This record gives sequence, structure tokens and C-alpha cells, in this order.
Amino acid sequence: MAKDLKKPRNEARSKKWVFGTMIVFSAFALIASLALSIEYAHLLKYPNEALACDINSALSCASVMKTWQATLFFGIPNSYFGMIGMAVLLTISVVLATGAKLPKWFFACIQIAAIGGLAFAWWMFFDSLYVIGVLCPWCLLVTTSMTILFGAITHFNLRENMFEFKRKTYDRILRFLNADGDKLIVASILVIFAFLAFAKFGFELIS
Repeated sequence: MAKDLKKPRNEARSKKWVFGTMIVFSAFALIASLALSIEYAHLLKYPNEALACDINSALSCASVMKTWQATLFFGIPNSYFGMIGMAVLLTISVVLATGAKLPKWFFACIQIAAIGGLAFAWWMFFDSLYVIGVLCPWCLLVTTSMTILFGAITHFNLRENMFEFKRKTYDRILRFLNADGDKLIVASILVIFAFLAFAKFGFELIS
């Protein structure tokens, strides 16, 4: 059982880092989703006008919003689901930051939701990069935030042994987490994504 296993060092500081990260980046993703929703409504009303997030030929919200990928589920803009999901996650993050104790099954649900959100964000990134051929600035913020959120949620669940690993496996996980191995993975992924975007568009991204 998790309670019989050795707890990681700096437990209180680690929790503050996890919940603080969740609050900050769920707020970022919520703001991005809200902005996308507002821009989408504006695009419906004025389809020929440029949006505030239409920066150049490589970074354009409108170009992405006009594709079928922007309304993947039942014709509803993806950003609407993002607003709901991030508002819920932000609320949960604040509750956890206050010291509330929640059951293990709840954290399992959060992990599953994080996997789903990450998979969709990454799919949208690669689809925008290689199929649509244009990146959406606000979507990039969502993708970045979702990647960091997934890392923070997974870090917490592993550190607290929510999946009830055996002692030897759990000790290995703790050594990996204490060495910031998970943070290195998240940072590496974001660097790779940035490299892929630059490899695709080059200096179009800043022109």
C-alpha cells in the first residue's frame, strides 16, 4: 500500500509546486480557450475580417478556425470544450491547493482526462503543422499548457503512488522524480515542438 512506502523528500514543497503549476497553466489554457471562443464568434459575424491573432502566414487563428478540425465534435468549436475542461481543472487545482483530501479514484479520473486532453492538443498541433499548414497562436498556448499540466498531474500521481506500485518500483520512481527526470522530459518535448515548428516555417514565424 502507498502509506507503507517511503515518502519523497520535500513533500510539502513538491505539492505546492504541483498545485501552483496546475493553477497557473490551467488559467493560461482557460484564457486561451476563452480568447479563441470570442475570436470564433467574431469570425462567424465578420468572416472576411482579420482576427487579432492573425499574425502572419504561419500564425493565424482564422485559417485554422475555418477548417473542419476546429469543430471536431458535433460542430461545436473545440475551444468551448477547452473552456469547460480548464475551468473544472482550475477549480480542482485551487481546491487541492487549500489542502483538501480527495479519493484515489478522483485522481485516476484526472489522469485519464489529462491523457485525453494531451492527446487532443498534440493531435491538433501536428495536424495544424503538417495538414492545415498554419499554426494558431492561442492553440499553441493551449498545447504548451496542456503538456505542462499533464506533467504536473502525472508527477503528483506518481509521487503519491496513486497507482499503488510495489516498493521497489516506487523507490525507482521516486529517484527519477527527485532527479527532476519528468521535468526534463516535459521541457525536451516543448523544445522539440518548437524545433519542428521552426523547421516547417522558418523565419515566417517571426516575419
